[in-house]
Amino acid sequence: MLAICTHLLDSIPKLSILVVPGSPMLHNFRLPKRRDYIKLPCLNRDSSGEMPVKYLETGINETVKLRLELILSAIANFKPDIFLVDKKPYNIRNELKAAIEYLKKTYRKLL
Repeated sequence: MLAICTHLLDSIPKLSILVVPGSPMLHNFRLPKRRDYIKLPCLNRDSSGEMPVKYLETGINETVKLRLELILSAIANFKPDIFLVDKKPYNIRNELKAAIEYLKKTYRKLL
C-alpha cells in the first residue's frame, strides 16, 4: 500500500494521501510530505483465527465500533477522491461497510 501511495504522490503533484492502518508498523516508516495517517487500535489474529484486541483493555465489539467510527470520520472530513483497501474489502467484522456506503451515497449526489 505504501508503494502505491508513493507512486501516486510522484505522479500527481497536488495529491494528499491519508492512510488509515490498523498495523503498528507504520510508525517505523518515514512519511513524505502530502502523506499522513490516522492509526486505528490494533487487533491481533490469534492461533484459532480469532481477532482479539491487541493492546487496549476493551472488548472486540467496542474496539471494532471505535475503528469503524474513526474510519467514517476520516472519510467524511478528508473527502477522498480515491479510497483504496488492502486485503479484505470490508475489513474486520465489516467495519468498512459504513464508510463504503457513505462514499456511495455522497459521491452519487455529486455526479
